[in-house]
Amino acid sequence: MRTLLTTTIVVLFLPVISAAQQLQPLKYNNPGLAVDLGVGLWAWPVPCDADGDGDYDLLVACPDKPSNGVWFF
Repeated sequence: MRTLLTTTIVVLFLPVISAAQQLQPLKYNNPGLAVDLGVGLWAWPVPCDADGDGDYDLLVACPDKPSNGVWFF
């Protein structure tokens, strides 16, 4: 039963893994850039096209305090 469950999970996540390998990392080279981005310890990031403009946005759901809520970047 455990083998069947593991196999099912792997098969279901293969398209997700292969899609993630097609993403290009963001290139930046700004030594003066200061970023203070934090939405909580147990945040769930979801890269998607939330506003329909054709590029990826970042939705982050955070269930813990003090940053609980859904954040759009």
